[in-house]
Amino acid sequence: MTAAADRLARDVQMYGALSAASVVARYAAKVEQAMASVVDEGWGPEAVASMVMFVRRSMQPLLDTGARPERVELPPVSAGETAVGALWLHNTAPVAAQGGVRLAMSDLVAAGGETIPASAISVSPQELESLPSRARRDIRLVVTVPVGQPAGWYHGWVFLESAPEAPVMVTLSVEETSR
Repeated sequence: MTAAADRLARDVQMYGALSAASVVARYAAKVEQAMASVVDEGWGPEAVASMVMFVRRSMQPLLDTGARPERVELPPVSAGETAVGALWLHNTAPVAAQGGVRLAMSDLVAAGGETIPASAISVSPQELESLPSRARRDIRLVVTVPVGQPAGWYHGWVFLESAPEAPVMVTLSVEETSR
């Protein structure tokens, strides 16, 4: 295998921790990137274009499934309450994900600029030593909404250190407190 093919295989394995839709989208981008690099190795532009079109045609049915990017929608809560949800990590690769999987959470932000700080959110476990081949693991997300938090939809991101370009969206509806 060439160095480009090795990098492509490593990247595809890394994306195995994400949803199938994310894996397909990232794989298609990596294939295009790898195909562009073979031009430097003496392949003609027509051969590269032909391979890219083949990959696009063969993957299009997977892209047309209507799947949306990975997203966690937490159950609605009122200010002062706690919302609990789960994010699932999937390792579809034939080898274990080694070297640790670390996660970090951003603030949750509403359209009006109101925020629920990341310090009010816990991600557990925050780090995994490894994820076995063809295994999945749930990550618990707990958001303690501050008392007096304005009602509205809040949006944030869970970041995986091993895939920083593919954060997972988190949404939370804070409802009006009934009096």
